[in-house]
Amino acid sequence: MGKRAASDNKGGLLALPTVAELEDTLTVKKHQRHAAEAEVSKQFVIEKRTFDNQYAEIYSHRLKILRPVVAQAAERKWGKDKIPVCEKLLQIKDQQECVVIGTLYKHMPLIRRVLDDFKEKSIPVPPPQNYTSDKDSLVLEDESGRTTLVGGDHLGISSLVTGIVVAVRGTSTTGGEFEAKEILFPGVADVPEPPSSKGEDKYVAILSGANVGGIDNDTLSLQLAIDFLSGQLGTEEQQRMMSNLQRVIVAGNSLSKLEDSTEFAAIQTNGKVSLRQQRHIVTPLRELDGLFTQLSSSVEVDVMPGSGDPSNYTYPQQALNGCLLPMSTSNKSLNLSTNPYSCVINGVHFLGTSGQNVENIQRYVAGDDAMDIAKNTLMWRHLAPTAPDQLACYPFHSNDPFVMTSSPNVYFIGNADKFETTTVEDGRGGKVTVVMVPSFTKEKKIVLVNCNTMEVTTMSFQSSYKGLN
Repeated sequence: MGKRAASDNKGGLLALPTVAELEDTLTVKKHQRHAAEAEVSKQFVIEKRTFDNQYAEIYSHRLKILRPVVAQAAERKWGKDKIPVCEKLLQIKDQQECVVIGTLYKHMPLIRRVLDDFKEKSIPVPPPQNYTSDKDSLVLEDESGRTTLVGGDHLGISSLVTGIVVAVRGTSTTGGEFEAKEILFPGVADVPEPPSSKGEDKYVAILSGANVGGIDNDTLSLQLAIDFLSGQLGTEEQQRMMSNLQRVIVAGNSLSKLEDSTEFAAIQTNGKVSLRQQRHIVTPLRELDGLFTQLSSSVEVDVMPGSGDPSNYTYPQQALNGCLLPMSTSNKSLNLSTNPYSCVINGVHFLGTSGQNVENIQRYVAGDDAMDIAKNTLMWRHLAPTAPDQLACYPFHSNDPFVMTSSPNVYFIGNADKFETTTVEDGRGGKVTVVMVPSFTKEKKIVLVNCNTMEVTTMSFQSSYKGLN
């Protein structure tokens, strides 16, 4: 009877759905993801740690690598025959114009040294946010000696930092100083040619500053972002786009700092950690582990440490210990990486940091624009020139891994105050896409890089949920 009624009422209001209609209704549309070809560099991995080395070796290797680069740049600009290049600072002749090459040291009187606190009996003054002053001066050093640079405002002292390898054109004075007319940087290194843009667009997502467990953390917005990246949220078109997501890079500060915790003051006062406080400390780790488990179940994920994460303090930060994330690290698609981070994804070279290199430079230059500083590091061919003088780093004895012997296709800086992107040319037709990845806690945004076109966009996840009153 039921079948006859269905047949008789075909197309009517009470008609039973056909088998095809039922199958179409119950079918969940999923877009298949294809794994990307990726090669994560071990450039910043420290295999065997020893702290017996002197930091002078880092500067020595830095100068050794970049000296010929700067010499070639000086020859192209000033001519080899017109102005002689002194191989060593000690070879400078008085009153003769020449080009000298060395490493800059920026003398800044506002920087307090360790011994200053012992000399003065007064209460130590909190350090300033910025150490620049009109009394700053430059010194050029190499393995043979050093000389003070003079020359006025055209040198741009306020925009320079210690650790940059440069060529300086000028004349030695009778007082032993070097009157500089112009300072030349190594320039942007060659950018590898990206793969031809064929087929569907491929994407790499960058998430930074999740700050799980922090006071300002928006758990719902972060969960929406994870759902979107996992392909479980969004329009049909957005889900199709996410099916071409090749990789997710987590650029540091996934966890809140312990000192930002409401329990930190009590722990400092008592000097002990109660069971309740232990649970309070562990809860953010478990929450983060769950988020990474969900995300890595559908896409390859590279997790970089940041200044607020439980990793080593010195640069480069090594990968987080897998025991902190027991569930997510059981997925082979979750990779614990270093900071800085370097990886070639489908032929596109990504190089980035969690932001400490730029944040540190901001303290020693007059202009604190993060994008300008990021572009300068490309011009200087060095990720962290203030290391080891001001940015704590590992005492490498055989190399300086922060030197950029080649430029990446995409250069990103995590935990920025706002999203920005621009391109920097290498002078030979290549372009670096520079991206300031905003802290998710501040802007609720993730960054999407189209590997075919190098176009950079953002996706916002702003929840209106304010919690229960």
